[in-house]
Amino acid sequence: MLEAETELVWVKDPEEVDYLREFKFHSRKAKGEPPKGSLRGDYILFGYTEVDKDDYDSKRNQRRRQYERRMFILKEADRGGPKWDGKAFSRYTPKEAVDPREIEVGIESEALTP
Repeated sequence: MLEAETELVWVKDPEEVDYLREFKFHSRKAKGEPPKGSLRGDYILFGYTEVDKDDYDSKRNQRRRQYERRMFILKEADRGGPKWDGKAFSRYTPKEAVDPREIEVGIESEALTP
């Protein structure tokens, strides 16, 4: 439900990295940081989207009360991460990688191509 997104919140400067991984997650909250454990593994949260609760509810089954939102992360072993070994993704990017400078509210991000 990208059309219900209202804000993109950055918790770290996206200009610090070449790419970020984009993931969709479900939350009972329309705003605020993603719940801990939304993803497995070690990662650094760079940003997330917030949605308009009223707009989202009007377009979706209200019984679920789950909001689909996006989060933007860097795994610690990714290029630019604190555990990067200099090899992983040195020439390519993960399939869910997006250019952090191109991320916009309500618009699907395009995956980077190798």
